[in-house]
Amino acid sequence: MLKLVLVGLAATIVPVCLTLPAQADDSKTGIYEVSEIYVLPSAMSSKKYNVPGLIEGLVKATKADEGLLSIKVTQQIGQRNNYTVIEQWKDQSSLDKHVAADHRSNSTPRWKT
Repeated sequence: MLKLVLVGLAATIVPVCLTLPAQADDSKTGIYEVSEIYVLPSAMSSKKYNVPGLIEGLVKATKADEGLLSIKVTQQIGQRNNYTVIEQWKDQSSLDKHVAADHRSNSTPRWKT
């Protein structure tokens, strides 16, 4: 079973391996959300799960959300089952709509099973 835990984090992780397009734009103000995704090592090594594909799917859906200024996904050095997602949002309202979006709320139970 694939089990992921999303946890808010106020730290920076060195980017490596999986870096998806869209860089943070410091010239724009906004709200940042930083999340850590922990994947069980057995799920990472299993051919049954396509963890990078699942993450890329969520990134693609997130990019369609109104108010997103940038998104970046990194994979932690030395712990390839740990990902960091950094999102930059126009305002709190945009972030709140994203958190309530179907693609986010519907994916979470699937990821926890």
